[in-house]
Amino acid sequence: VFLKCVIPPNKMIAHRLPPFVHTNVFRCHKKGGPRPTLAHAFCKVLEEKGMLRRIYTQNIDGLESLAGIETDKLVECHGHFRSSSCISCRTPMEIESCRTKMVNDVKVPECSECGSYVKPDIVFFGEALPSRFQQLVDRDTAEADLLLVMGTSLMVMRECISASL
Repeated sequence: VFLKCVIPPNKMIAHRLPPFVHTNVFRCHKKGGPRPTLAHAFCKVLEEKGMLRRIYTQNIDGLESLAGIETDKLVECHGHFRSSSCISCRTPMEIESCRTKMVNDVKVPECSECGSYVKPDIVFFGEALPSRFQQLVDRDTAEADLLLVMGTSLMVMRECISASL
């Protein structure tokens, strides 16, 4: 969480997803799914007070968005489950259609435009981080007055390196 201080000083895509994806993550935006925590509420308060520069999260659960954090204040380093798109031509697919195909039909969704595979807009191991991360991290690091690191082991290499700056 970067702050502005304003106070005095692939083919088997469906089968590569971890088991929790089929139960919890697709339910995040539904009644009974995971809910934002007190830490998310704290970040929302910082945003409302004009003190939040940006949140960088490795989580794909979308809880920051559910907490009401504006998307311009959010960098989801590993993507999210709110949308899905073709891995080749980036044509979007309705997330519920993607979920149904993967979870209920246990099949890899295919693009209606080019026939390639569709996956939720998450970053798999070995894939590049979203361009938004690359565009903002250096500037945010240089311009932040305070950096809060919350709820992480800092074991994911790119975010770990960025946090060490």
